[in-house]
Amino acid sequence: MRVVALTIKRWRNLEDVHIEIPVDATLICLVGENGTGKSNILELIATCAGQMGLAPGLQLKRQPFGAGEYDISLTLRLPEGIDLTAQQPQLDAYGAQMDRWDGTLLFRHTNIVDSETGAPEGPVGIRAGGFDDVNTAQNVGQVLVSVLHQRQEVNELYIDADRAFSPVSIQDQEIWSLIRQDLKVPGYVRQQAALLTQNMYAEWLKAMLAGAHRYEAEYLELAQRAKREGQPIPEPDDPQEPFRAALLEVLPHLRFERLDRDGRTLIFDSAGEELRYEDLSGGEREVAFLTGQIERFQLRRGLLLIDEPELHLNPDLLRTWLSYIRASMEDGQVWIATHALEAAEAAGLDTTLVLERSEDRKVRSVASLGERPALATLAGAVGSPAFSLARSRFILIEGERPGRERERFAGLLGSHTGDKFVEVGSCNDVIRKLAAVRELAAETDQLRVGGIIDRDLRTDEQAATLASEAGVYVLPCHEVENLFLHLAGIGALLEQAGRSPEEAAALITSPGNSRRSGGWFCPA
Repeated sequence: MRVVALTIKRWRNLEDVHIEIPVDATLICLVGENGTGKSNILELIATCAGQMGLAPGLQLKRQPFGAGEYDISLTLRLPEGIDLTAQQPQLDAYGAQMDRWDGTLLFRHTNIVDSETGAPEGPVGIRAGGFDDVNTAQNVGQVLVSVLHQRQEVNELYIDADRAFSPVSIQDQEIWSLIRQDLKVPGYVRQQAALLTQNMYAEWLKAMLAGAHRYEAEYLELAQRAKREGQPIPEPDDPQEPFRAALLEVLPHLRFERLDRDGRTLIFDSAGEELRYEDLSGGEREVAFLTGQIERFQLRRGLLLIDEPELHLNPDLLRTWLSYIRASMEDGQVWIATHALEAAEAAGLDTTLVLERSEDRKVRSVASLGERPALATLAGAVGSPAFSLARSRFILIEGERPGRERERFAGLLGSHTGDKFVEVGSCNDVIRKLAAVRELAAETDQLRVGGIIDRDLRTDEQAATLASEAGVYVLPCHEVENLFLHLAGIGALLEQAGRSPEEAAALITSPGNSRRSGGWFCPA
């Protein structure tokens, strides 16, 4: 099941957007600054796919087609070899015309009508692709929708960014009510896949606890029957083995051990130490949850839509996780909305789509990075694909550890949200990177970029020459850390040492105030 085309003439903040996806694409990455509509597109795909029979329903926090005008179209390519046996008599009525079906299913929905006729321009509803006659296309489309409704598997799973893994209070009666029903019935499983993401963790845990109780009861009955009949007692299976194996693929150091039925949680082994689910790191909880949902719903040939898969994940773990979900899809497709450059790299240039806002805050441009080579190179240079070139300023700074240095600079400069600080290594690294990015920025005529380096041991003359020739701003002090020092506190210490407190400012800004990188103290 794969999306091959999406057209949004008007919906929410998107206008006149047309996206075509290569038929063999398995991972599609949506990037752009906050508010460009990445999550909107995931919601729209999930809603349309549900209308086309991929899901029995979908719970969303807001109505997809509420106030405002909309006109949207989605085209799906169905899996090859889809079983049409039950509907074959209905399809036989179209005889040789069925040879025209191109394997796609189209859905169009609009509330915009012609002012004279009061009818939408062009056909609406669901149609099978490849037919010239609209009525035939719609009739065959309805047959195909009934096929999708009756499929005994989950065809769509939408996981938004509102994921919560806090301890769950589960009552005994909730578990016992689930024990009495078969949790593997396709209808029940598909309904569970349509839940709000914020409810999925609790329902997953309930299902695991109830499933364990049910399996033990069934196994006990099986063992007792075997004993009565003089047959060997079969070895017990582990219902959670698929989840355990899948998790080890992504996190080799983390092994799912068992269910804690009294504590109502999951128990894991990390380097020989037992940890409750709540005690795992944020990234470990995230991966365990997402892996658990994919294994629970056995999504292999459908659509997997994930908003911000990078939550709590470091770059290496994100790459591993994306490789896993990509490999797990036999004939399906993964869509992600992200701010992570690693995700864009995993998807590739042609299937990383950049959403850019116009001045009126509408999004009318959605292009692949492959169509914007300058943007692709810039994304690698500045370390982020989630930029709006017209409104962002990239400031290259010294530093090796992402996050720490940029927080210092942002705090000192009181920067607005359009400023993005990027650690690029040493002083010379900043200068080299700045020169390269400026050449690329000149091609786009949109990007604003600058660099800041520490004063280190440079004299005033050396700092002025470097600022002039390299176009960087040289801090007036040895290290950015100096700017966090409290002048009154330094003055008090100097006074205790028998020196004038007025020397504090000069000491902090002195280029020779330390012989150690990162130091700030005054030599004796």
